[in-house]
Amino acid sequence: MKQTIMMTKGINKREAVLLEDREVVEWFLESDELPQLVGSVFKGKVDKVLPGMQAAFVDIGLEKNGFLHRDELLSYHLDQASNKENKNISSYISSGMEIAVQVTKEGVGTKGPRLTGVVALPGRQIVYMPEAGYIAVSRRIESEEKRTHLSELFSRSLEAEEGLIIRTQAVESKVEDIEEELKFLRSLWRETHTQHKQGKAPFLMYQSSSLIEQC
Repeated sequence: MKQTIMMTKGINKREAVLLEDREVVEWFLESDELPQLVGSVFKGKVDKVLPGMQAAFVDIGLEKNGFLHRDELLSYHLDQASNKENKNISSYISSGMEIAVQVTKEGVGTKGPRLTGVVALPGRQIVYMPEAGYIAVSRRIESEEKRTHLSELFSRSLEAEEGLIIRTQAVESKVEDIEEELKFLRSLWRETHTQHKQGKAPFLMYQSSSLIEQC
């Protein structure tokens, strides 16, 4: 499978698309007027918990608080209880709690950015999730044999609660190259987490790379 990145640059704006066999699979937009938020990780402080909405507003140091749904909480994600869907968000977080969150969608108008508590650091071949606890394989890898092989192969490379998403590009990559990327992303997160472990929320922990760096 052939991957191609096409990028255009304007005075204050940059756009890029990721093509797989000439089909667009990802689109990126970056502007000098809009800071790169999507993918960035913050140490946030829970401002309000809204049980009726199964959501919370989290102060991440920006003008508007971020929106975090119960299903995006790391603690909910890791809950093995069979009845967790019936649990209220108040069972997992409370006002004043400090948590690491990642921006998944820019805020629009009066709405703040959408957040997730399941942090994911993307590489070209894998997406590293420090605390997700599972392995997933890109749906674009259609061969069940390859999917199973990749899943079993890299499950042995993970530590403790780590998780991984194996991207389409991994099919044509050397195992050694993927393992090196895993080591790099793991080291990046550990360094980031160590540096900010004692910091008082809210603050930026990890700045998502720009289009120029990604492409």
